[in-house]
Amino acid sequence: MPEKRQAQDHLASPTKRSAKSTTYSSNSAETEAESFIKSATKAIIDSRLDDAITQSSSAFNSLSSKLIDILQLRSQSWSKKAKSAEEHEDALLMMLIEPKHHAGYLRAGKLYSMQGYQDVAMETFKKGLDNISPSDSNYTNIQRGYEWAKVRSQSRVNFLAKCPNEVGSCIIGHLTYDAIVESLAVSRVWRNKLLENPSCWKTFTVKHAAKKSNRLLPTVSPHIEELTVKDMRWFHKALNVIKRHEFPKLHTLNIYHEDDYIKETKSYRSISNVLATLSKTLTHLYIDHISIEPPCLSVILLICRNLTNLKLSHMKANAEWLVGLSLPYMTSLTHLSLTAYIGCGESNKQIGELLR
Repeated sequence: MPEKRQAQDHLASPTKRSAKSTTYSSNSAETEAESFIKSATKAIIDSRLDDAITQSSSAFNSLSSKLIDILQLRSQSWSKKAKSAEEHEDALLMMLIEPKHHAGYLRAGKLYSMQGYQDVAMETFKKGLDNISPSDSNYTNIQRGYEWAKVRSQSRVNFLAKCPNEVGSCIIGHLTYDAIVESLAVSRVWRNKLLENPSCWKTFTVKHAAKKSNRLLPTVSPHIEELTVKDMRWFHKALNVIKRHEFPKLHTLNIYHEDDYIKETKSYRSISNVLATLSKTLTHLYIDHISIEPPCLSVILLICRNLTNLKLSHMKANAEWLVGLSLPYMTSLTHLSLTAYIGCGESNKQIGELLR
């Protein structure tokens, strides 16, 4: 227990003692550096290259020592202001400028440990132990930091794995869609729990900025009730996934453009095949994209007999798009919204006017 307490105190302020005793004089540092530089310059003029290298190295070591002192003071100030990112940058600078100095390893390791990254903290402390001489007075402090990070790593509790499924589902239910996708990378247990939880995947969005989550579409297809395709770059991939995998709960399909990306007109045959796959469960269909060539309206109603809501907007439709519309199809349709443009030589007219 005493050793554990010492390690905790050390991690709380790894350079407190050294920071208190640090004094720095800019004038003395400048004078010392200038002296080494003058000596190195004279040695080069006299062709004493070995002496020049020695003097230059001494100048560098002197300045490095002063820089470490300065960075320790600044990083301690960042710590008191709770600016962990800036404190972390200074710790990394100390490790880069003077790899054999203890200060950078102690502060960086402490920060990683406080933030829960015990594995990274252990690696940082281990690197310090490898680079610092055992005779260094702070060598034991780095050892204690390593042991404390190791203890914390072994004592972590994966609460999602320990709690009952009902409690876990309740917790997951408060996460946003983006938070759920990020949580998949926490651990295998979290990933399996989230992928097996139907409430996480009732709605699924395919968009360009979410390539990682897009790849989950085949895995979570049995749970999806509402699918939205925002990105036309993934249009054909999404349709292929729908055709090859089961979507037993899917009742709403949204396809619309989030940006101005239009590479080619999407064939209505692909959409028709998808609609045939989803015909038993699909009740809501919304298509809003100028690059999509839709099936004939009569074909849509014939394939999807359970459709109750249909909205088709901003699409290119030819003169044959209304063929067969007057046939007495049996349909469950209760809401219909059409805004397409007919390219038949006339001025553009909205479909709504042609249906009157």
